[in-house]
Amino acid sequence: MAESTSSKMPNASNIPTLMKAAQQSGFEEIRDVLKPDESVNVPRQLSSKQILVRVCAVAINPVDWKILNGRLSLVTWYSFPHISGTDVAGIVDAIGLGVKRLQIDDHVYGDLTIHGGSYGEYVRGDESIFSLKQKT
Repeated sequence: MAESTSSKMPNASNIPTLMKAAQQSGFEEIRDVLKPDESVNVPRQLSSKQILVRVCAVAINPVDWKILNGRLSLVTWYSFPHISGTDVAGIVDAIGLGVKRLQIDDHVYGDLTIHGGSYGEYVRGDESIFSLKQKT
C-alpha cells in the first residue's frame, strides 16, 4: 500500500507520536503473549481512503482469542510484535484526502478483520470498514 502524508489533520498537535498498545509477541496462552507497550508509534501516515481513529472501546471476541492462541496461525501471517484486536469503537481524529463519508470528530465503530490493531490507543483503517455510530 502506498502511503501518503496527505491528510486532513486539524488537531495534529493533539495527536501524540507514541501510544500505549497491547502487543502480541507470538502464539500461545494470551497471558503469555499479550504485553503492554507504552512506546508504539501512532500510525499517523494515512493513504487517501484511510482514517485515524482514537480508540474508546475494544472487545476480545472468539476470533481474537483464536488469533492470539494460534488456532488461526495458518491464515494469519504476522511479524511480531503485532497489535491484535478486531472490534473497535472510537472517534475519528484524522482523515485521508479521499475520504468522503466520514469526518473528523465522528463517532465510529468497525471490524478490523484479522489485520487487527484495536488494542492500541489509535488505529488506522480504510473508511469502508467503519460505520458511523447512531446518535442517541
